[in-house]
Amino acid sequence: MTVIISPNPATQNSTIQIKAETDFTTAVIFDISGREILQTTCNSNHTSINMAGLTKGIYLLQLNGKENAKAVRKIIIQ
Repeated sequence: MTVIISPNPATQNSTIQIKAETDFTTAVIFDISGREILQTTCNSNHTSINMAGLTKGIYLLQLNGKENAKAVRKIIIQ
């Protein structure tokens, strides 16, 4: 499954773009300790997430889709 996240690394004031082959229903961002920071609904295989308010660090993006499709990717905020 191909998932493209750009820009990555991102800045605190950027919006990341997610492009995937699968239609995901939700995108969840976790901090490195596993605490859920943000959850948003995905409308299609192309989603934007505003990263404003996140502190610098490493985060995990979990994309959840239909039929238990799931992808996890690392996001770096500079």
